[in-house]
Amino acid sequence: MKRIVVGLRPHARNEPIIRWIERYAPEMGPHVVIVHVVPQATLWIVSSVQANSTEYVHTLHKRFESTVVSRLRRQGISCEVRIERGDPVSRLIAVAHRLDAELIVVGSSEHNTLHDTILGNAVRKLEHLTDIPVLVVPTGVHSAHV
Repeated sequence: MKRIVVGLRPHARNEPIIRWIERYAPEMGPHVVIVHVVPQATLWIVSSVQANSTEYVHTLHKRFESTVVSRLRRQGISCEVRIERGDPVSRLIAVAHRLDAELIVVGSSEHNTLHDTILGNAVRKLEHLTDIPVLVVPTGVHSAHV
C-alpha cells in the first residue's frame, strides 16, 4: 500500500485512530497523510472575533506535527500533516485523489438522528462520493480496545 489519507479532528477522540495507524501501518508500509479540514464556518468564527485565521491554521498544523506526526515518526512510520480549508468531506476526497491514496481512514462520529438528518453523516457522504475504500475506526467511549 502506497498512501493512506487519515482524517483527524483536533481533539482527544483521535486516539483510537492513531492506535490503529500504529498497529497496522508498519505491516502495510504506506506513507500516512494526516489531514485536518477546517470548515469555512470555523474560519468565519475565528475572523469574527478579530483573530488571524492564517495563524489559527498554522497553530493547528504545529499541534498535529508536535503530537501525532512526531509520535508516528518515532515508531518509524512515514507521515506528514496537511491542514485544508473548506468542506471536510470534499477536501478529504480531493486530497486522497490528488495523492492517489489507496485508503481513507476516519473516525466514527457520535451524532444523533436529528443531526444526521439535517447536516448529513460525513462517513456516509465519504462512502458515496469516492471510489477509494473508507475505513471507519470507532472513536466513542466503547472503542478503547481498537
